[in-house]
Amino acid sequence: MDRELNPEEFVDFISDLIVDMKAGLPEVASEFYEASGRGAIALQFQDAVTPQDRRMGIDYVTPARLPDHKYLKQLIQEYDPTSELVVFATTKNGQVQFVSHLTFAELQSAPE
Repeated sequence: MDRELNPEEFVDFISDLIVDMKAGLPEVASEFYEASGRGAIALQFQDAVTPQDRRMGIDYVTPARLPDHKYLKQLIQEYDPTSELVVFATTKNGQVQFVSHLTFAELQSAPE
């Protein structure tokens, strides 16, 4: 029987997911920014006992809709949306478990 991810496994899973998505993230972030202004890419992860039952969603969250997370709110105010993005991940109960500030250059130069 499988089990749900612990917090460390969750962070590793999200980090791996960002690596898998890296090529498309700058374009996605730019499109969201043009449409909605400053904000962060939100990855919503719904863990489950079995991997095939896990669900993932992506959204763009503007400052007014950000979860109550001090570091995340600080990053949103300080990042340069023309060359950087902010990604955060929440669990099914809305807990912020992961926050990352990335540059487009980092994402475009990262190895496959």
